[in-house]
Amino acid sequence: MTVTTSRRAVLAGAASLPALALPAVATPHNYSADAELIELGDRFEALLASHMNATFEWALLARAANSELKAHPKFVDRGRATDQQVRAQIRVSNAIHKRNGCDAASDRMSALFDRMEPIAEKIKEIPATTVAGLRAKALVVLFEAMPIASEHSGEFEMGDDGGASRSLFYAVAAITGLAPMVSEIEGRLAADATTGADAAVQS
Repeated sequence: MTVTTSRRAVLAGAASLPALALPAVATPHNYSADAELIELGDRFEALLASHMNATFEWALLARAANSELKAHPKFVDRGRATDQQVRAQIRVSNAIHKRNGCDAASDRMSALFDRMEPIAEKIKEIPATTVAGLRAKALVVLFEAMPIASEHSGEFEMGDDGGASRSLFYAVAAITGLAPMVSEIEGRLAADATTGADAAVQS
């Protein structure tokens, strides 16, 4: 039973990885242009670190819950399970997720997502004419490029366009001063993927 969920219900290794402390980056704010976009970006960034930490915490707990479910005496692979067995396993899975804190982490992610989503949508709508405005848009791309499943490859998930989107994102991150933040999150993603792979082998 693969543990996946939507980004809304999501969001992974806070118990095994240090809490994310996004580095403060000094960027010149030109409030004569992009003022609203810059203000929205500041609000969005203030919530981003908390959401990232909740995401990593959730993924770790989700994988632990999945491993516990597979170790259950009555576990049956989904492809061979009867409808009755599937329903029973769903009940067991729900109980595990509640007991180990996975549901609580998911709730924290959802609450943060509900606050961030409308800000992100406004940021997308407003054209950027300054580097500071572009930075706000890059923050949204970073947020939406996070893996939405507890088991992932350890990288940002971007369009399958031969690497064009990824290349552009890294260029924008460098120009807007977000490169240190991006590198730190990439490190956590890589470490989290390793933790997930180790758990999969053990189960």
